[in-house]
Amino acid sequence: MTAVTGKTFREPVEISTNFQQFLGKPTEDLNILKFIKSRLDQFREMIKPSLEAACNAYERRTKVVKRVLDCSHVRCGVFGSFYINNNYDDFIERFEEYGDIRPARLVEKMEVEKEEQTFFFEDESGRIPIQVHKHALDEGKLPPLEDFFVLGACVGLIGYIPTNETKFMIEQVFRPPALLPPSLEYTTERTSVLCIANVFVDEKKDLKNFCILRDFLKFTPQGKRVSAIILIGSLLQPPIVPEQMYVQGEQMHYTNLIDVLLCELGTIVDVIVVPGMSDPTDASLPRKPIRPLLLQNSARMLTIHRFTSPSVFNINGVKFGAIPDDVISESVRITYKKPLHLAELMYGYRHLALPTPHAVDVSPMEHDPFVLSEAVNVVLFCLVGDATDASIITRDDVLYVGVPHYDTGVFVMIDAMNGNTPTAKPVVINLE
Repeated sequence: MTAVTGKTFREPVEISTNFQQFLGKPTEDLNILKFIKSRLDQFREMIKPSLEAACNAYERRTKVVKRVLDCSHVRCGVFGSFYINNNYDDFIERFEEYGDIRPARLVEKMEVEKEEQTFFFEDESGRIPIQVHKHALDEGKLPPLEDFFVLGACVGLIGYIPTNETKFMIEQVFRPPALLPPSLEYTTERTSVLCIANVFVDEKKDLKNFCILRDFLKFTPQGKRVSAIILIGSLLQPPIVPEQMYVQGEQMHYTNLIDVLLCELGTIVDVIVVPGMSDPTDASLPRKPIRPLLLQNSARMLTIHRFTSPSVFNINGVKFGAIPDDVISESVRITYKKPLHLAELMYGYRHLALPTPHAVDVSPMEHDPFVLSEAVNVVLFCLVGDATDASIITRDDVLYVGVPHYDTGVFVMIDAMNGNTPTAKPVVINLE
């Protein structure tokens, strides 16, 4: 049996609600606000040394101010996180259509032109608009802000607010220290992992559809060398109308089909299940493993491994980090970046779910558990929309793998052997 281990992010805990004000917003949900503050506190300790050293290196000493709102026309260093204003209209539309109460406390209306995105920098004291300084752009010291912006990313900045201006002009950016590539602990035995995303079980799928996958694993040379399968993203097809739930009988029929699928696969290889946003588990992050009572047969199998989302797990010594499907989809909607670029940025900022809780709900917690304290070999995520090609790239000995949804018939095979950096290539299976 393949060696599979991992850590699931800890269960939500009750916390006190004595935290009063944050970012100038009403204290309607103090747990969420405390969660954001804990993220700032964790990253502040990581970035503070490099930010202070850079400030002290200026001929005319530059101070690190304590609050974002203390920034002035004098050059200074400041710590905080990125924010963007373009969530407002979309959230209001959801509020009016579905009666969703969340938008009112997550965003506030900005007096800005609606045609353009406005980027902000925020901390416990408030937020200020930001822009990369023209000199930094012209000299190639920094790329455009859009290229490295991720909602919720915590960084240190050096810059100033020019006279008669309101925007903070960024001259330098300081990220958390990079994670050292993990040592590859696996033996010379070849490890091959097949990655499958967003199976989307619905009335259009039956057992014949999944028998094709089973036969690929049992009877083809490529399938026979698979050590484990990772199912990432939603196993259930999302409802047609957002916020709509399946009726109980309909959902039970689909979960029974998922149970049969997992049993079929679990008799051949180990299966890692990382749930998605439409699966029968928590709507907020960290998404708990699919409940064992809904998988009455497969949940008892030793080869079925149910993890949280996001999650970090180990297969034969190869360490994987899985980014939740809704984190990628919401980030794409907000920033218009490609999923592969977003995954690289999130890992560089040492976080598996940066848009939480601005754009993706999070359970009440004492602190932000999604901060990465250790490196992984593979960053895995679902592609969004109608993507039909896998996205694969290796940066600094870390393999980034984006997998299109199941119906495309495009999966990804990840191979690791002899202590080398894992490699990946698409696998196309005709599911018709």
